[in-house]
Amino acid sequence: MSPLFGNKEEKAAKRAVTDAEVERLLALSVWELAAEILPVFGAGGTHSGGMTRWSGELADEIAKSLLSAQSGGPSRSTSRQALSIPILEAIQALENAGLLLRTLEVRQRSGTYDLKQGLQITRLGQAALDEDRARAYLRDLAANRES
Repeated sequence: MSPLFGNKEEKAAKRAVTDAEVERLLALSVWELAAEILPVFGAGGTHSGGMTRWSGELADEIAKSLLSAQSGGPSRSTSRQALSIPILEAIQALENAGLLLRTLEVRQRSGTYDLKQGLQITRLGQAALDEDRARAYLRDLAANRES
C-alpha cells in the first residue's frame, strides 16, 4: 500500500479507540467528568498558566485534549461535538465547587464595550490536584448535594 494514503487499518483502530473514549466520557457523571477536566487547567495542563480565554471553542479544545491523550492523535470534530455540552456542564460544576474561577474584563473602546471572559484554576483547585484529591473532593461534594 502506498504510504501516501496511509494505513486504513491503523486509522480505523484509532477511530475505534476515540469512539470508545467518547462513550466512556459520556457515561461519566458531571462530577466525574469534571475530575477528568480539571487537570487541563492545572500546572502543566493544556490551559495552565493563568487565564484561559472563555470562548465557544474552549469545550472543543478540552475534548481534543482528552481524546488525543487516549488515541494518540487528532480526533474527528463529530466525536468532539458530542462532548461539548457535557464538558460545559463539567466546567460549571468546577466553578460551583470553587475549583475554577471565571473572570470578566470589560474594556471601553470608542463608545463600545468589549467583554472578555476567562477561566483559571483556583488555589483550592490546584491544591486538590497537587494532593491528588480532586476526584475525592468532587465525589464528596456530589454526595453531599444528593443527600
